[in-house]
Amino acid sequence: MQSYGWIEGQTVRFERRKAGSDPELAKREAMALVELKPDVLVASSTVVAAALAERTRDIPIVFLAVGDPIQAGFTDSLARPSRNMTGLALFDPAVGGKIVQFLKEVAPDLKRVTHMFNPDIGGGRQLLSVYLANARQFASEMGLEFREAPVHDSGELEVAISMLGPGDGLWAGADTTIFANIKLIIDLVARKRVPAIYAWPQHVRAGGLMSYSVDQAELWRDAADFVNSLLRGTRLEELPIQQPSRYVMSINLATAKALGITIPREVLVRATEVIE
Repeated sequence: MQSYGWIEGQTVRFERRKAGSDPELAKREAMALVELKPDVLVASSTVVAAALAERTRDIPIVFLAVGDPIQAGFTDSLARPSRNMTGLALFDPAVGGKIVQFLKEVAPDLKRVTHMFNPDIGGGRQLLSVYLANARQFASEMGLEFREAPVHDSGELEVAISMLGPGDGLWAGADTTIFANIKLIIDLVARKRVPAIYAWPQHVRAGGLMSYSVDQAELWRDAADFVNSLLRGTRLEELPIQQPSRYVMSINLATAKALGITIPREVLVRATEVIE
């Protein structure tokens, strides 16, 4: 926002709230923010965007990472937002196939890929089915078995990982249930000694093997562009919902070594971040 000329405490004031993976907390914090009557609201996830959407139809809402805004009920059109919401949507179904490909490249002996996710949180069931269909097709073409492991809490998560063994690889989803239990997931996967790919670079910095995701810094920069436009008088319906253009890969070489995995050079040269 500073790059657009806004100075916190002088020309703009920010109010920040955290909800984590708790939908009820998100609703309470959304109400608290709406009661402040801000000029613009920013939502960093589908759960938060939905909580804000329930509280106001008047204040503009900019979301950062909603899977399918139309299915979520946030708009009737991506090109011309029909409600009080716009922002960045993550709807590239090819990501599922790429994730399977990357796991196979770092673990050539891979025989099965399990996608662990909460089916009730995230971009929506329809979008999820598209991602999974793409991943399943790609896995089949590579001679891999593709499995789904729906989880709703840490207990189900532990059971899902306990079923992994030699020849298995894990794809941890991008929903808030996975995010809230990421340390537990990384620890359990390390004990099982199976390769895993995560949703965000910070999971790799915390000890995960690798991640593939949209560039979070770019998401926030793009969100600032939306906010700046709205604050300067642009009508929300004139701000089309966009799709992020840059994806990043992070790899943790220490974790790879602990798993007995040698990361191929052709994978390393594609990585945005390599942790020694």
